[in-house]
Amino acid sequence: MTGRALAALLAVLLAPTLTLSLLAVQACGTLLSPGFYKEQLDRAAVYDFLYDDLLPAAVSDALETGEGLPPGLSLQADDVVVSVREALPPGWLQEQAEAAIDSAGPYLLGRADVFTLSIDLSERADAAETAFADLLKRVDLYEALFAESVPEAVASRLGDRDLPFGVHLTEDEAIAAAKRVVTPEHVRLQQSQAAEALAAYLVGRADAFRFTFSFKERAAALEWELAQVLHGADLESYVRREALEPALDENITADVALPLGVIVSREEIQTAIETAVTSEWLHLQTLRLVDDVVPYFSARHDEFYLTVPLLEPTNAAIRELSLTVTEKYVSLVAALPQCSPQQMRDLTRGLSVELCLPPGFTAQDLLGLLGIDVEASLSAPVHRMTPDTVTFTQADLLTETRGASAGEAILDLRETMRAGLPFDENDVREALAERDPDLPAALDTLREGFSDGWTWTEQDLRSQIDDPDALDRGRGAIASLRVAAVLAALTSVALVAGAGLLGSRSRPGMLGWAGGAVASAALAALILTGPVHDAVLGGAVQEARAETAAGVDGTARIVTDKLWETVVQANNDFIGGVRLRAGLLILLGVAALAAGVGLAQRRARPPAREGAAAGGDTANAAPENAGQAGSGQKQDAPASGEPQEP
Repeated sequence: MTGRALAALLAVLLAPTLTLSLLAVQACGTLLSPGFYKEQLDRAAVYDFLYDDLLPAAVSDALETGEGLPPGLSLQADDVVVSVREALPPGWLQEQAEAAIDSAGPYLLGRADVFTLSIDLSERADAAETAFADLLKRVDLYEALFAESVPEAVASRLGDRDLPFGVHLTEDEAIAAAKRVVTPEHVRLQQSQAAEALAAYLVGRADAFRFTFSFKERAAALEWELAQVLHGADLESYVRREALEPALDENITADVALPLGVIVSREEIQTAIETAVTSEWLHLQTLRLVDDVVPYFSARHDEFYLTVPLLEPTNAAIRELSLTVTEKYVSLVAALPQCSPQQMRDLTRGLSVELCLPPGFTAQDLLGLLGIDVEASLSAPVHRMTPDTVTFTQADLLTETRGASAGEAILDLRETMRAGLPFDENDVREALAERDPDLPAALDTLREGFSDGWTWTEQDLRSQIDDPDALDRGRGAIASLRVAAVLAALTSVALVAGAGLLGSRSRPGMLGWAGGAVASAALAALILTGPVHDAVLGGAVQEARAETAAGVDGTARIVTDKLWETVVQANNDFIGGVRLRAGLLILLGVAALAAGVGLAQRRARPPAREGAAAGGDTANAAPENAGQAGSGQKQDAPASGEPQEP
């Protein structure tokens, strides 16, 4: 095989070798360079995409589906995006991402054995605290409370449970009353204070979160609502049943014996007193009861002491009993025999006789004669047994309702009004865990980032990978690619040199052969990475992109589209770099080929004689020189027409 045949073979081998070399060199300058990824993220406007497209879509999806949010919670996606942007602006996020690429990139690309990634959020703590507090204040907490929490609490406390004083209240009535007591303005004020405390906890400025939702300022409104409810209840029956009747049962324990064997039973006395208690009197006592018990329910007072006066109804009962007893005496006297003349004479002498009715005497005359005052005879014993007043206190109420749902309702209401509804970080964690078991750990990570920052090393990375050895093999392969790029480049140089050296013995010929080999190989590389690449890979990418997009929607579709857009852009930049290098090599090869041809032609042309400067022989010398030049070219010209030295 001749030298030129070998040179042609080397030129053919140079085409795939140079293509691989260009690809490897381009990979080392792009895919194996952290700067390439930073540039691609910046060119793809990924950071603006996160805030302008991805975050609004993700938040909107979460709000529409209610995932992770309490029912009834009114929160606008724009408010969330604005708060996140204020806490962690795109520019700051880009700085952190690029710092992470600079730190971890060399390790992942096999250029370093360790890395330490540090992200300090402390510089954003002030802005984040303000943003979080503003976002929490924008939440319509009042609507959320009355959409879920309050109805659930009312249902659990009412249901089939009894209420104090025999009150009957429907769930709708209770919720309506709660809305009048807990107003939107009151909730917003409490919410604003809670938001600031919670925001400080979220960013790690506070080690704990404590807040008490106070209702003390709404005690007057609660008392008014309670008064309206109690006024609508049957308190008269309650006072009679729980205050009056027990007091009479406890104190009226004996019958009253009157002269002539007349007996007034305890039942008659108690019935007379109860009958003397009129509706007007009871209504007055219920008004006093409401006035005393409502401040106790609202926890503004720790006790109440209701005094029910019984003197007036007792006196009225005695008067009624006197009429009844008098009738008994009338019946008794009517049944007496008339006094005989002897009994009358004995009576005038002051002697005792059997009970009889003197002629012409009425029952009243006989009672007067015997010194019997019915009302006076009743008053003393009845007043001795009947208390002048009956007291009803919180102790009586709690005793009467102890162990019952009514008692629990009283204690719950008083405790809520007295101590409010306390919340702390444990309640926050429990609420997060109910939505997602991983959220409490995420909260700790967030607090750690704002207070101490995050530090991540290669050890942390390896602990998160199922197969660290696979990572090491990948890093080794990347390092090998760099070596392969160098070897491919050296091989290409060797093939170019071999083609030049074997293709010609003259320097211009060597340069021409080398340039031709480079130009032809670079042209092949350009064709492979140009039309061939676009025809083969372009269609496959479009098909894969369409297939991937067809299986997702919503936020996932947005992410998928952006990912494909970024990948296609990176591929175009990568292939564009290869094409640029191939184009430059084509120009360089053509230039070398042209230079070789030019040098060969210059060497083939003889230099002009100096005799031309002698003057008179110029005209004669020209033909001779031309003949000699022609004779020389004819003798020295190569059979193949390649450039040779003269």
